[in-house]
Amino acid sequence: MDASVLEKLEGRIASLERRVKGDLADQDQSLVERLTIIDRKINSAIQDEDNLGILKRTDALHTLLDPSLEHNIGVDSCTKLALVEANMDRIEEAKQLLEQMESSRKVLESAHIKTVPTYSGKLASLSEAQAEQVTQAEALTRQTMNMFETYNRMMSDIDRKFAVWDQRLAAAEEMLKAKEGAA
Repeated sequence: MDASVLEKLEGRIASLERRVKGDLADQDQSLVERLTIIDRKINSAIQDEDNLGILKRTDALHTLLDPSLEHNIGVDSCTKLALVEANMDRIEEAKQLLEQMESSRKVLESAHIKTVPTYSGKLASLSEAQAEQVTQAEALTRQTMNMFETYNRMMSDIDRKFAVWDQRLAAAEEMLKAKEGAA
């Protein structure tokens, strides 16, 4: 072969390797070398007589995993009935949900529900108004709590002052009684 043809082939192989392996694969081993190693391993596995039994079991496994096998193997009516009875609560629940959905279909298909998107602007303004009102209510709650605290402090101070004045008045009354009794 011509050297330029070999270079073109090597370039195409290198391009294919870059596409298959990408940037993440190691650059030490080419794709062709790796495929050759895999081919040798497969051939040696097939040639080994012990592995032939495993390969036969693999074929059996493939037939068991085939989805069409369910249709080929007939399930008797007793088994089907047992499956239905075992899942009866799920079936009943699904039936009730379907009936509920069917009964509410008229409401869901009504003109009122279909016009809901036209009210999105009004809903947005109402949501903003509600958020402002919640903020105002929280501020009023804080103000009210502060007023109650102030009221409680004032009442406590007045209560203490009345107690002091009551003691002074009682002491003055005793002094008057003592003076009148002495006179």
